[in-house]
Amino acid sequence: MTLEMGSQMCSYGRFRYFGVQHHKFCCCGSAYGSNGIAPAGNCSSNCNGNSSQICGGASRNSIYELTYSPIDPVMPKLPVTSLPNITASASSITHRSIAASSAVECATICHGSPDCQGCAFVPSSRMCRLLRFAAVPAEVASEAEWVWMKL
Repeated sequence: MTLEMGSQMCSYGRFRYFGVQHHKFCCCGSAYGSNGIAPAGNCSSNCNGNSSQICGGASRNSIYELTYSPIDPVMPKLPVTSLPNITASASSITHRSIAASSAVECATICHGSPDCQGCAFVPSSRMCRLLRFAAVPAEVASEAEWVWMKL
């Protein structure tokens, strides 16, 4: 693990923050701090991939904020088959679902959500699948024909 590796992995999902912990672990999120601030001395583990960098400590995260260029509000409509499919052990990792009455409402919700990279509206269930990555989860690909992606 290096800070560059953590930054790159989390930027794929356009997360606001990334954290590194205990030499080799990385986490991504849109918020942090629920457990308060730990003393800086608790973060003293060198990163496995670059010993000149600090990767948190035992049960302690070093947190970094990511910044991005502004996103064009245009969300092109693409066939589900035009994007890579991904599979994860839990759907909460790849997407979240919310009720919506139309594809327009679904895209509006996604556009206003910082951790949403794209969306798929499923008319039969009136559900909006908010995608956390610029890829389509296998279970969403099986039920939706189109996705709208942030550029």
